[in-house]
Amino acid sequence: MKKKVILALVGVMICGVVMAGCGSKQEKVNTLDKVKESKVFKIGLSPDYPPFEYTNDKNEIVGFDIDLSNAIAEKLGAKTEIVTVPFDGIVQGLKSNKFDMVASGFTVTEKRQNEVLFTDNYLNSGQYIVLNTENNDIKTVEDLKGKTIGVGIGTTSADAAKKIEGVKEVKEYNKTPEGLLDLKNKRIDAVVVDKPVCDYYLDKDKESYKKIDANIEEEPIALAFKKEDTQIQQEVNKILKELKEDGTLSKLSEKWFGFDAYK
Repeated sequence: MKKKVILALVGVMICGVVMAGCGSKQEKVNTLDKVKESKVFKIGLSPDYPPFEYTNDKNEIVGFDIDLSNAIAEKLGAKTEIVTVPFDGIVQGLKSNKFDMVASGFTVTEKRQNEVLFTDNYLNSGQYIVLNTENNDIKTVEDLKGKTIGVGIGTTSADAAKKIEGVKEVKEYNKTPEGLLDLKNKRIDAVVVDKPVCDYYLDKDKESYKKIDANIEEEPIALAFKKEDTQIQQEVNKILKELKEDGTLSKLSEKWFGFDAYK
């Protein structure tokens, strides 16, 4: 009888351990619920891509994506918390839960769609070629044959540059502004960037930069979540639609890009 009681108790203990072990496994967190409960919306970005996101003279991270994220967070009843990360590590940062959403001038591509869950596009952009103003040899894309082009590492600008026939070298930089500085100092022949970034630098430093007036690749830009974050993705899509309808996106576009991209 005692043996039976002891065996029964051991069985209960084993079941308890097994259940406790199961309970110790990390449960999937609903990001939308987490953001609403904590009132903190963590945004992952690389602050070196003006006017989307960059560090200003006051050491503040500012830009279109910052204002857009703040507007979305307000609709969610939360405040943003910016998490900076190198651009080529942004997908891994999202997957490892370092932040809730990517807002970093993030172009939608087939490869990225396999790794993250995109929102609806919030901007349609394209890739443009920036030149040094003193360079009179390059007038068309075809003139880049035998030339060295600078791009940001891990960007779709790099992908676009590598498609240009006859290029001598596509030089990848950890940060796009580093490539633009080399262009200014005539260490490379051209830089490929998104159109808003191209326009930003041309407006900021007309004496140093000019562009080839040709969009070499059309690209949609969107926000991104982890693949399983369908609830918050759907909620943010609704918010993006509201921000477009109430004119907020137009105002942000005029503020940061100098024109209304939503007309």
